[in-house]
Amino acid sequence: MKKYIYFLLLIFSSYLVTRVLYGSYHFDNIFAGIIYVILGTAWVYLFYMIFESEHKVYRQQHRIFNYWKTVLSLLSLIPLFFIYSFYHKKISVQNLIQAQRHGVYAYFKVDGTYFIRSGSWGSKKHFYGNYTLKDSIIKLDKSNLDNVLTSNTFVIRHSNSEVEKTRPDYDRIESKKYLVQLDSGGHEIIARCISIDNAGIKDCMPYKFEIVDSIR
Repeated sequence: MKKYIYFLLLIFSSYLVTRVLYGSYHFDNIFAGIIYVILGTAWVYLFYMIFESEHKVYRQQHRIFNYWKTVLSLLSLIPLFFIYSFYHKKISVQNLIQAQRHGVYAYFKVDGTYFIRSGSWGSKKHFYGNYTLKDSIIKLDKSNLDNVLTSNTFVIRHSNSEVEKTRPDYDRIESKKYLVQLDSGGHEIIARCISIDNAGIKDCMPYKFEIVDSIR
């Protein structure tokens, strides 16, 4: 009976590790490393106990079928490797354009896909999809990803180093190029107002995304 309990616990551990890995490709999880260590250690221990139990029976009966729980234990890791391979392949595609700012890290790949991480530290959401690039216009297949990425259309602009020197630090662009969002009417979204204080003054943030790497 104990070996069946070990087996069920191992399958459950495989499910949890797979769930955590899948989630880590969709949002930042600062505790993922600790969870992997705990669940991984538990999985190895349970697998060892299952294998030892079945090997003991094999030495007595010499029937290879006695290893069925060991085999199923290994097969339970297949979804884990599939998820890792699927997302690792997406992320590892060469970047055509890489832009970042305001907690956004955007990677536009050479194969027409994108990978974007956006949000505050430790709680960034991850977005995947396809985009088109025509002239200097980048158009995503989704819009309103979050409260920063409110549009699905970006335009590439060239910065003027002399003009940028006169801007305040929070609005200054260090890179030669940057991205700015376009609204549905094709107008640049220069700033987004998050809130209004008691005096009626809007709290606005310039939404320009510096292009830190580009092969275009």
